Amino acid sequence: MTTSAATAVPTGAGSALTGVMLADAPGEVALARARAADRAGLESFHLADIGMDGDDQWPLLGALACITERIRLGLVTNPYTRRPAVTANAVRTLHELSGGRAFVCFARGGDRILASQGATAERPLTAIREAIELTRRICPGATTWIATKGPQTMELAARVADGVVLSGIPHGLLPEIVAGLRRTAERPLRISLSIPYGGGEEVADGGRARVALELGNMRPEYREAAGVPLDLIERVSAVLFGGGTLDEAARLVPDDVVRRFALVAPPDQVAARLAHLRTSAGLDVVEISSSALFTEDGTARIPELISMEAL
Repeated sequence: MTTSAATAVPTGAGSALTGVMLADAPGEVALARARAADRAGLESFHLADIGMDGDDQWPLLGALACITERIRLGLVTNPYTRRPAVTANAVRTLHELSGGRAFVCFARGGDRILASQGATAERPLTAIREAIELTRRICPGATTWIATKGPQTMELAARVADGVVLSGIPHGLLPEIVAGLRRTAERPLRISLSIPYGGGEEVADGGRARVALELGNMRPEYREAAGVPLDLIERVSAVLFGGGTLDEAARLVPDDVVRRFALVAPPDQVAARLAHLRTSAGLDVVEISSSALFTEDGTARIPELISMEAL
């Protein structure tokens, strides 16, 4: 199982396609979709460190560096299950392999991911800040991002990061949050929203699983704003943190809740929906599961990419 993402700013009709996230796909699918994203002119492609729920991502990133030419490559990870010095050295290695295309995104780490390796999030703000500082010393050319849901970590990102990735936030709250980040940023800051693809007309399993993980780490104010029942949070969390599988937790999430946090749209509407979300919230980047854009063999699904492939 592999989780990843990419950021793009193609020209023309494709300018709406400002992000791609590859979720829960085997390695060969990740390779095909990364090659396709690179050919399409997408800007970056990242994998997410999901602990014992998936494969180790650094070997796959090394493989991606060897088969792509332009797309930036990186990992979303935490400073607990991977020691920061080891991560910084891996970023440096990827930066050299890829010809200067590496980046890293630090997060607190979800409780399920940390628990799977016996880790706890002690002093997360300090740990993330020190991990960024160490990475910049060991690999000065790599960009450093912070992935977060909480206000304190957003404040840290505004002070020290090159970019921030938001997730699990009700869309109605995004304009105010993004505006606050821009007001307080002490350096140029790119702001991204990571949103799962929930499928076309019907809700897909991949989107449901991603929303289940979000529910397991959801802040109370976001739950209330989105109207998510507290008993649903409790039931999903009991499975996620009580020895159950991610698939079991996902089956508890109803379609209407998936639609509040994921993009559910047929292929011919994906680009327009992404563009609307980006502009209405004031975002620089919107990341979306690559299954919304590419088949497993890397063939483009949506009209904007199909027309670009024909150029």
